[in-house]
Amino acid sequence: MLHRSSLAALALLATSANAQDVSSQQVTRIIDAAAQSYVVKGYRADSPVRTGALGEGSSERVTFHATGGGTTSIIGVCDTSCSNLDLVLYDSAGNIVDKDVLSDDAPIVARSGGEASLTLEVQMVKCAMSSCRYGLRSFFKPAAAASATNTPEASPGKVELSDLASRSLRVVHPGDRILGTLTTSSILRTDDTFMDGYFYDAKAGEKITATLRSPDFDSWLTMDEPNGPFRKWDDDSAGGRDSQLTVTFPEAGRYLIVAGTVGKHATGSYTLGISKP
Repeated sequence: MLHRSSLAALALLATSANAQDVSSQQVTRIIDAAAQSYVVKGYRADSPVRTGALGEGSSERVTFHATGGGTTSIIGVCDTSCSNLDLVLYDSAGNIVDKDVLSDDAPIVARSGGEASLTLEVQMVKCAMSSCRYGLRSFFKPAAAASATNTPEASPGKVELSDLASRSLRVVHPGDRILGTLTTSSILRTDDTFMDGYFYDAKAGEKITATLRSPDFDSWLTMDEPNGPFRKWDDDSAGGRDSQLTVTFPEAGRYLIVAGTVGKHATGSYTLGISKP
């Protein structure tokens, strides 16, 4: 005969298992939704959905196989009890390839090149429960075949800078330092330059400094108010080919910060830093 305490323990285990199942279903649904947008951009799923659970402040490492001859992108999501998940991607030699340590719950890391074994460090930064469920999946996009004119193929097509306002972009904050890469899969502007866009939620009269540096291209930094007249840009104020803008936002609202290039079809890595002057 089972004692009352044993029955209570079994009930607790059943409740815990059910909560884990619900959390796993949550992250799987979120990744499935993200997969649809990746397919539109020419990617295909390159791994099954990988799930795990971590407490706040803890981390673990997961191994991924990267298919060669294109770009591998790994997305991470977490359940509704998690508000900040970070990813750091390492190559087989232990070097950092890419990382996403923004204050959000949907990090993305990427790499291009040949076939490789990669290690992904998953960091649970903010979790309201004793542990939170996370999910991971990798996607692969083959390198675009060169056309007769050798013009890089862009996805999803040429757009105006202001068109970024309707997209789902990462929100950045003071203290963030973003490590990014412009590739031939990045957003292509109507002037044939690639760009990455970010949102910044500003207060009226707030002052920030954004600095864009790249070892690979001549940077072009823009801050834009999508529904207003405010727009500032800079080419070389951070020295050399690097850009820097210090602005005071005239009104509260969501603004665009755009990391771009001067040269047409230029690609390469960059860092974008956001600070209070």
